[in-house]
Amino acid sequence: MNGGLDSSIHTKADFERVLGGERQFKALNNYLTTENMKLYNTVDLMTASKYNRLFDEYRYSANRIKGSLALNFNYHYPTRLPYSETNYMHSGDDYVINPLYYEALYNKFDKSYDYDNIAFLNMGAVIAGNYPKNSILYKQDAIRLQKSLFEQVGQNVMLTSPLGYAMPYADYIIDLPTETTLYAILDYQIPLLQLVLSGIVDYSSDSINLSSDRSIQYQFLKLLETGSNVKYTLTYDSSQELLNTEYNYYMTTHYVNWLTMIDSQVSEMNQIGIHQGYLVSHVRLSNNVYEVTYSSGLRIVINYNLSNVTVEGQVVSGMNYLILEGV
Repeated sequence: MNGGLDSSIHTKADFERVLGGERQFKALNNYLTTENMKLYNTVDLMTASKYNRLFDEYRYSANRIKGSLALNFNYHYPTRLPYSETNYMHSGDDYVINPLYYEALYNKFDKSYDYDNIAFLNMGAVIAGNYPKNSILYKQDAIRLQKSLFEQVGQNVMLTSPLGYAMPYADYIIDLPTETTLYAILDYQIPLLQLVLSGIVDYSSDSINLSSDRSIQYQFLKLLETGSNVKYTLTYDSSQELLNTEYNYYMTTHYVNWLTMIDSQVSEMNQIGIHQGYLVSHVRLSNNVYEVTYSSGLRIVINYNLSNVTVEGQVVSGMNYLILEGV
């Protein structure tokens, strides 16, 4: 909507014509509804690449402590620098919207949005303050404004890796972390968030195909360990279209390369039956070897080592799992 990845301020639901416009969107939404699938459309009330009217950036944007307009910098991954500090072309950094306008923007947007599900980008996961000299708005005030917004939303809500204050308002959570910082001072990690949320709200891990530092098999084992749903980020056209653009982090998204893998993983998870119950226990058996138990009685031992291990007299091969007890 409203320009896609490089979108203007979301004061209306303006579906992109290049994707078929609102008519084709309704057809897609109706098809998914008949297949018992929910379509969550992303709205961004926290940033905008551009505004609709002259001088609106001074009206709607948050201010930094020094008085300049707050910007959400787009980063160039190879150099780890903001694009504005490199010689690479980019579309510009996004304005950070003043939290005082969250509810007003949503109410205006909602008038042209007649659908049951909505996904908020950054809302609930990122907190922005506003620091003009005469009317400072601290981050604790921004949290209060975000919660006030969530309380009036009439749609089913999807949030991305939300912070604790936002979790009660989520009907679905994506990108819920499956790992800690992995600092050397930590001995091992437990899926605390998933142990708390499992059975209360559905959630998924990060997109499996966007990770560049872990294997597909490792990430699949993490789904079993944390009770997460499968998540992929896909594009219809070849991701080579994004070469030499600021969106080249989507370079592994062409759907034809992943259909077989997705079908295999979903079928395997359904066969295991982890979603027939909820996560109730997580135990470290030895280094990189864990046992998880689900409310259905399902017990799974997961071995992240490259070598085999023996558990209760049974061999668990490297980078694999073993079902000790089924439903």
